[in-house]
Amino acid sequence: MSSASGPASDGGSFAEAFRLTDGSTAIGVWDASGHGQGATERTRLVRTIQFTVDGRHLHLPPTGPALGIFEDAEFREDIVRFAFGDILVVVTAGITDARPLNSQTEFFGSRNLCALFQRSQAKGAITASSLISRTRAYSDGRLDNDAAALVARFA
Repeated sequence: MSSASGPASDGGSFAEAFRLTDGSTAIGVWDASGHGQGATERTRLVRTIQFTVDGRHLHLPPTGPALGIFEDAEFREDIVRFAFGDILVVVTAGITDARPLNSQTEFFGSRNLCALFQRSQAKGAITASSLISRTRAYSDGRLDNDAAALVARFA
């Protein structure tokens, strides 16, 4: 499992994973600044994708609003099953919204993210740090938004 963040300025997106006392793993990815409450309420800042060993990718929907925004927020619990070799990828908008310097519309997007993982899944070559590096290269060496990623391979 790997996590990394790449600040556009002074940082506001983070990704972290840690082992709990019962042996399970907690994953946290958040985008904490620069987008305002309207964007945060839509919870579109974080994308979660499961890449399966048979080459499929599944976009996992949010289970509620962003944490800490609404006092009476309701969340649902989802169970997602992972098989040996599956990959969980969680990224903030700094990854999906990255684009080349002279482009107004060519976002890195979920499509490029999925293509990148499907090409390299068998090799297991993509880490969170390399994902941020590839995103930065795609966007001419810079990020307009803070970027965070978490990549977990189930073995």
